[in-house]
Amino acid sequence: MVLSRDHAAFAADAAAASAAYGAASRIRVIRHLRLNGPSTRPDIVEATELSHGQVGQILNKLGNLGMVSACANSATLPSRERVYVLNLGRADSLLNVLIEYTSGA
Repeated sequence: MVLSRDHAAFAADAAAASAAYGAASRIRVIRHLRLNGPSTRPDIVEATELSHGQVGQILNKLGNLGMVSACANSATLPSRERVYVLNLGRADSLLNVLIEYTSGA
């Protein structure tokens, strides 16, 4: 569904897109999950070279925006380890809103 730029839902999505893609560190986490698929926090820390705390804050923010979800651990992971998955539909939707918003289309 295409929304006009003055529609409240478009404005909310533009704000969410800015929050998600508005920092290089968040983009690094999004890119890692897009290219590597489901990952644990330590995997993301190692790949992005961000601190454990930074990655945790980013995953929480992206989770609140509906872009990342945490899945229960599998039998092969330590009992408390979670796997984070990128919601590709939401990530692409917000990226498209950001492109549309910044292009003035």
